[in-house]
Parts: sequence; C-alpha cells; structure tokens
Amino acid sequence: MQTPPRPTPRETTGAMVRNIGQELTGSWMAHLLICSKELLHNLLIDTVRPPQRINAPE
Repeated sequence: MQTPPRPTPRETTGAMVRNIGQELTGSWMAHLLICSKELLHNLLIDTVRPPQRINAPE
C-alpha cells in the first residue's frame, strides 16, 4: 500500500512578498533593457569579459 505524499509547507506572507518583489524587479529591469537600447548597450559593455590572448606554440 502506498503512503500518501506529504503536504508541502506553505509559504509565509513575508516570503511571498519578497518573491513577488523580486519577480517585479526582474520584470521591470527586463522591460527597461528591452525598451532602452543605450541601457542595454552600457550593460553589455560593463559585463563583457576581456578577450583572452591565444599564444602561438613555440
């Protein structure tokens, strides 16, 4: 006989508010990046890694 699955713990109101706030912030930032070509360009410049030098074999 199988045992029924345990109920998952409910999220607290504070945790729900934090999660919703994070999702809204992420959505707002995505909206800004999509709408602002200059902001996206600056973000890409600020986060790009410098190119790696490839040394020729000796």
